[in-house]
Amino acid sequence: ALVLAVVVMVNYLGARWYHRSYLSSQTRQPLSPLTVGLLRSLTNHIKVTLLYDKEDPLFTTVSALLGDYHNANPRLSVTAVDYRWDAAEAENVKNKYASYFISVTNKDLIIFDCDGRVKVVNGNALAEYTLESVPNETEREWRRKPVAFLGEKMFTAALLAVSSPRPLKAYFLIGHGEHALEDGAETGYLSFASVLHQNYLRTENLSLLGTNNVPADCDLLAIAGP
Repeated sequence: ALVLAVVVMVNYLGARWYHRSYLSSQTRQPLSPLTVGLLRSLTNHIKVTLLYDKEDPLFTTVSALLGDYHNANPRLSVTAVDYRWDAAEAENVKNKYASYFISVTNKDLIIFDCDGRVKVVNGNALAEYTLESVPNETEREWRRKPVAFLGEKMFTAALLAVSSPRPLKAYFLIGHGEHALEDGAETGYLSFASVLHQNYLRTENLSLLGTNNVPADCDLLAIAGP
């Protein structure tokens, strides 16, 4: 009976606090293998600051996700600062990272800091929304309804950005009829390039005709259907 009670309680807490998808109120999404692998490879301390309104509907989801990151690697520490109730500490955070903010009026930010390499994620970009009609007898009214949470995608990309000693770079070979990196058509690789950019990998075309060598800063060499 005690074991059953513990299992029920754990499942309740999991459904209540660790749910990260707006697509289904019953679905809990574990961290992806990519995220877990990256977290396990980190050896430096990474400080994450949540400059957020704790009453915001998204705060609990964001905080729970970062809690999962911390559980996977305790070197990642998370501090939450509510700018509405702790104005002094919020001002300290803004002053410390002033050069990384678009403006001092920015709110709901997630700041990743690893040895002075900083990436700021805007909380307004963490979810995809759709408009739904609100029952109203006097006039038609609409409200935004979240349908997808993009937190893990953006947080893992931010971790890649701050944990790499230098920006990662992908070269795409050209000169032999390869699929074009800039082409958004069916045979082009523009969509793949956009995925690399989202993960803070720079892309560049490369010709090895003549005596050219593969550059020393090449982390990925793509030979796309020569």
